[in-house]
Amino acid sequence: MNHILPPPEQATYHDIFAAGWDVRTSEPITDGTAGEDARAWYEQVWNNARGLPFTGDNVRLIMDGRKTATRRATVKVDQYKRLKPGDLIYVKETWAERIPGCESQNGITYRADHIDKKGDGPANPIKWKPCMFMPKWASRLWLQCTATWTERIWDITEDSAVAEGMTGSKTSTPREDYELLWDQINAKRGPEYRWMANPPVRVIGFRRIDR
Repeated sequence: MNHILPPPEQATYHDIFAAGWDVRTSEPITDGTAGEDARAWYEQVWNNARGLPFTGDNVRLIMDGRKTATRRATVKVDQYKRLKPGDLIYVKETWAERIPGCESQNGITYRADHIDKKGDGPANPIKWKPCMFMPKWASRLWLQCTATWTERIWDITEDSAVAEGMTGSKTSTPREDYELLWDQINAKRGPEYRWMANPPVRVIGFRRIDR
């Protein structure tokens, strides 16, 4: 499946359907073309789409269909309080552009697809760009927010940890695995972000958009 939602000027009626138009309005789109109202709506939601950075491991979990939620620390400010169900989210991940052999992806490659994190091995190193600098047009994964609320990180349940992509093991539960993952990602930001500090978080549920 191609999950990229193109800029408004390149959007087809399939893209507009995928973005959620068919559940928002009764305007028919049956002849292969989208009406002016549908295109205006798509342009608005595409322009307002929020980018969220994800690690390579989490990108793979989303692509595998195992991750349908994310928690973001709101220790100092809640950057996501305006996000609401129905809003579009584009995944920001570590990437590189103008890569030979990646013409089908507009010359872009993504580090989450590479076993060797430096690229395709010593003979073909890739200069990666941080996920924070990924522009909207380069994102290959688009999501739609399905729910959002605030809680403390300790409030996460076993089922919620599974929605975060955790599976557990013979010696640990999904929640215990998530605790370790949380600190791997957030502890370096300061003691107030660590699991033991029980920081406030914004929970964002989502579905992956398929074209």
